[in-house]
Formats: sequence, structure tokens, C-alpha cells
Amino acid sequence: MVYHSVGSTKEPKDISINNVGQGVVSNRIAPQVFSIGPHFVYIFDHPKGVIVRVSHSFTDILGYNPKILLETGVDFFYQITHPDDRNQMIRDNEIAWLMTGRLRPETRKKVRMSTTSRFRRKDGSYLNILTQTMVIQSDDHGGVLRTLNICTDMTNWQRTDGQSFTVDLHEGNDSFVSLTKNLRSIEIFSEREKEILRLLASGHNSKSISSILSISYHTVNTHRKNMLRKIKVKNTSELIGYALNNKLI
Repeated sequence: MVYHSVGSTKEPKDISINNVGQGVVSNRIAPQVFSIGPHFVYIFDHPKGVIVRVSHSFTDILGYNPKILLETGVDFFYQITHPDDRNQMIRDNEIAWLMTGRLRPETRKKVRMSTTSRFRRKDGSYLNILTQTMVIQSDDHGGVLRTLNICTDMTNWQRTDGQSFTVDLHEGNDSFVSLTKNLRSIEIFSEREKEILRLLASGHNSKSISSILSISYHTVNTHRKNMLRKIKVKNTSELIGYALNNKLI
């Protein structure tokens, strides 16, 4: 498989564009990257925060028109993820990019991320979907520009008791280094944020926390907003629930 050089803004050479919407692609690139079954492919543009290409098979597998993914972006996947899987999916994604960001720029392109979640089809049924991600375009400083994402229907063999998640470093065709063995060392929240979380869970408000920790009221609220943003929840109750469910405090 041939890619354009790092820093290129052109599409990978092997991806063919057809005329469904503005960005529907064939699946020809996918089998050369991963060994997969029934699947769909999409390309995510990180600086713009949009999905720029999606394969026709998105409809075959999930039943939705590809246009909804192009218009809604990755938020659509959060919308159709099983409620019991959603928080873990958010945490996995956050950890994956924290881990990737700590790698040397020249190493990031070797990373392969894999996660599983239950996605709701248009008919209301759920499929176990394996999503595998790799960086296909980076800027001159190693910043991620675009990723290739391959979503495979694993319903027939996926275990039924939940999700799985891995991030691997591919040094060569037969060389894999797991980056998720020491997953507990990767923290979403800083120590200060966890202090504030513990106090929130104990019933304290921002004014009280400000006094206890000897920091400004504004600083407390800034930390609270950052925590909501990190795990994409709307309010403090959801934040505390997430922290307790994932044993973060």
C-alpha cells in the first residue's frame, strides 16, 4: 500500500472517490491495512474535526445513509453507541490520544488503535463493532492530520460481556508492542481535578472547594468545565457518576 509523504494534504493514493455525497469511498484500501470481515471505512480530518470520506458499506452494515455521518461527524457514533458502552468509549478515546500524544512524532504513524462498542442499527438492533484506527497523514511536526478508521461487524464472535480496547505500536509486519499493558498509568484527570472531583462527590460546591483547596473560585470552575469537556458529559451529576463507575476517585 502506498501513502503520500508525511505532511501531504492529498488523499492516500489507493482511495477512490465516487459520486455519492461529497465523500464516499470504496473499501479497496481497507484489506491492505487490517485483516477484516464485513466493514465500512471512513477518514477523519482532525484539524477540521470532520469526516471527509465514508464507504458505501456504512449503509449495508448500519442501515443509515452515509450523508448523516458526513454531516454529523464522529458525534454520530456517540449517538448510536449503546448507553452502557458510551462512557467507556469516551474514556478509551481520550486515553488513546493521550498515549499517542506522548510518542515521538516519527513514532505516531506506527500506532494502531482498536476498540469495540455496540452500535445501534437503523432498525434498532445492536451490532458489536470493532473500530481500528491508524494515522495516514501528519504535519511536519508529527501532528495528526487524518486517520483511517475501519469499522468491522464482529457480532458473530464478539464476547457478550462488554468491550475491549487496545493500542499497539507496529514496528514491522510481525512486530507488535502493546501500549495498553500499563493502562492504569494513563490518567484522564490531573491530581487537582481528582481532588475537586472527590469534594464534589462529597457534596461540596465550588465556593466551598475554593476555600478548602485555597484556590480561586474561578480556578475551581475552570477545572470543572475542563473535566466535563474531557469526557463529554453535560453536568456535574454525570461527571461524578462517570468518575465513580470508572473508579477514578
